[in-house]
Amino acid sequence: MMQGSANIWFTDNMNLEVTVLIDAKVSHYFRRRKMLFPTQEIKEERPDGSLVVSFRVGQYEAIINILKSWIPNIVILAPEEFRNTLIKDFDNRCKDNLSSRLFPLETSILKFIILC
Repeated sequence: MMQGSANIWFTDNMNLEVTVLIDAKVSHYFRRRKMLFPTQEIKEERPDGSLVVSFRVGQYEAIINILKSWIPNIVILAPEEFRNTLIKDFDNRCKDNLSSRLFPLETSILKFIILC
């Protein structure tokens, strides 16, 4: 069970697929090896150097924080529900930061990413 897991979210049932577009600027990290997750699979190599990569997970929590660390160099293509959850999370963080005014620059950057 633990062999296919990259973190604490163990499961034998990897029935969820997350598809991500990887920017050409960082695609070499994903080409070299299964950088993020043991179930990483390159689905498409595009002419501009970007990649379409899929990850099979048992729970979205198993990959959400890993993918957040690659923003703004990725776009979640599918599933739409997962993408919307991530956008909502960033939107809530922006609202929290705007109200506290602790990190105005970071908040502006996150707002820009969400709107793109």
